[in-house]
Amino acid sequence: MAPDQSRTGAAPIRGSPRPAQPRALAEEEQQGILDVLHSQRFVDVVPAEVWATLLDEGVYLGSILTFYRLLRRAGESRERRRQATHPASVKPELVARAPNRVWSWDITKLRGPWSACAGQTSTSALSRRPKRSSGSTVAS
Repeated sequence: MAPDQSRTGAAPIRGSPRPAQPRALAEEEQQGILDVLHSQRFVDVVPAEVWATLLDEGVYLGSILTFYRLLRRAGESRERRRQATHPASVKPELVARAPNRVWSWDITKLRGPWSACAGQTSTSALSRRPKRSSGSTVAS
């Protein structure tokens, strides 16, 4: 079968709009679902829970997929609950203008045939030479 033909043998019509579905919701019904989703009662509730709550009350407006489809079409398919916004973290910048002003340290665990040995080193940021070292045996 050629890639430009459908299974029926006819060439597909590109660019033409799809015919309207006979079972599609009317504009008023779609707006009614959006109004329910936008109501104060359901402002922090996911569409599946809205659908289940309405179904428990004996109200059927459409399927869960229809609720999500309408929200996506309206550009509202993101997280609907209020989200905490965290301030942007600023990476600290340490500048050493003289020796012994800024220090850094590191602890490294060295494994061997005996118990682990932890080594700790303090380093001056300006000279980058180790100033202090210590080692201790740690039980693994």
